[in-house]
Amino acid sequence: MVDFWSKDANSSLPCPALNPEPYPMKKLSIVFLALCINLHAEDTVKTAESSPWSYSLTELVMSRYYGTWVGGVFRHNAFSFTTITARKQTGGGTLYIDGSVGRAIDSKEWNKASSDELDAEIGYSFRTKAHGWRQMDVDFHVGYIGATPLELLRDDIVSGVLTVSASSVPYLQPYVTLIRSETVGKASGSGWFAYGGFVTGVNISDGLGIRLDYRTGVALHKGIYGAGPGWVYHRLEAAVPFKAGSWTITPAVIGQIPANGQPAGRAFVDDSRLFATCSFSRPF
Repeated sequence: MVDFWSKDANSSLPCPALNPEPYPMKKLSIVFLALCINLHAEDTVKTAESSPWSYSLTELVMSRYYGTWVGGVFRHNAFSFTTITARKQTGGGTLYIDGSVGRAIDSKEWNKASSDELDAEIGYSFRTKAHGWRQMDVDFHVGYIGATPLELLRDDIVSGVLTVSASSVPYLQPYVTLIRSETVGKASGSGWFAYGGFVTGVNISDGLGIRLDYRTGVALHKGIYGAGPGWVYHRLEAAVPFKAGSWTITPAVIGQIPANGQPAGRAFVDDSRLFATCSFSRPF
């Protein structure tokens, strides 16, 4: 999921090498496609007045599967997430539910150890009633990341994520995210993690601009995700979102360096790396 490990993109921990019975990825793709078609058919029957829900489909492709929250690389080959999101506007904000299928692009088998995952989350976002730069956007969600092999319930993670951002501040919009993770099984992910940074934008032309996002992350708990406590990374992302019909396409380049705040041999981010992503999103 895209910011499960940011929505930011969602991350999981590597699983031990096992030999589960292969399950054809084609069958899962057919089921997921059927769900998309069914939701679209139901939505077209209802009018906007009769249905408070809206739906969207997002496909995210990553050059490497890196932790958008915690920074480490979980898989060095290309990875993708397909996500369906349902949103309902309420009097004070937006309730949302989404589910994602993550898969290693170079894998021909489903449910292979550390190659795929299923994610789900439910959340709520709203804007405070203050005016001007004091106005804050608040988002809280609870998510479950199911790493394969799914039947083992090993390396799965349950997390609560709170993000507060000041999108009304001119030029540089600050934000901070606090994460509490609990592991299911033997994964080493329990504890607190936080990151924060600034977002800004530069217009190139009408309808086209560059979004810059700087963030730094810190592990607040000894042993979280196999790393020692301390500052974990510095990261700069440059994205260029644009419209193509009903689709929003967002290519991005991400540069990340270690923050050198963790003990030697316990650093989750141990090297400078460059990532590339591209997301394709549309309502239906």
